[in-house]
Amino acid sequence: MSEGKALPATGRFRQRFFAASCRSVLIFIGVLSVSWSVITYPVFWRDARLDYTADRILDGEQFKREILQTLLAKADSAEIAWARSEALRSAAIVRLQLAEQASIVEPASAG
Repeated sequence: MSEGKALPATGRFRQRFFAASCRSVLIFIGVLSVSWSVITYPVFWRDARLDYTADRILDGEQFKREILQTLLAKADSAEIAWARSEALRSAAIVRLQLAEQASIVEPASAG
């Protein structure tokens, strides 16, 4: 076949079919990626708050008991669905902080 001749009809069909197949696969991967990010965004957002709070607890910052209990309740309800090791670590730190706060005896008010 010389350089100047056009491709036969079957050759053009194969090229177009291959190009369309590649586009379809790439579009499918793109849609799958976007849907995965939409589905997992709430999990990572919740875990990010828990991780941030746990890091601040390790830095020595004190939190109100109610705040920690609320944060831990949200984490516990989601732990069943999907547990990441970092989230489990952070939840353990928050639980430990709550246990430490519960063990501290508050002085009786004078008067």
